[in-house]
Amino acid sequence: MPDKRKRPYSISRFFFKLLTVIPETFSAVRHITSLIEYEACKAAQKIFMLCVLLLCALTLLLSTWFSLLIMFYLLLTTTLKFTPQLALFVILFGNIFLLIILLLIIKNLKRGILFPETRELIKTYRNR
Repeated sequence: MPDKRKRPYSISRFFFKLLTVIPETFSAVRHITSLIEYEACKAAQKIFMLCVLLLCALTLLLSTWFSLLIMFYLLLTTTLKFTPQLALFVILFGNIFLLIILLLIIKNLKRGILFPETRELIKTYRNR
């Protein structure tokens, strides 16, 4: 009966496995770098779009907001007989509320800038 002992771990087997792992590692690194480059380009586009949208929003807000505030102030002081101080406080709290809504929208737009696909890919390579 032939002797079927398992050969001890040899240096040639180690080098063969090492040679098969090296190309896979280089392809993974190349894939990750190309994904980072792609997502950086997309993030730059989103940042530019975000800046343009914020500038447009600021311009429109300033052009219409003053007239709306004056109209609301006049409504509160003449029709509803608020004191001028109380009317200004009501307008101030309305402005703060709208500012909070605007900041939440900006926060949601900012989520796509943080390379989500690259993070997931790196996590999958770590878990191998």
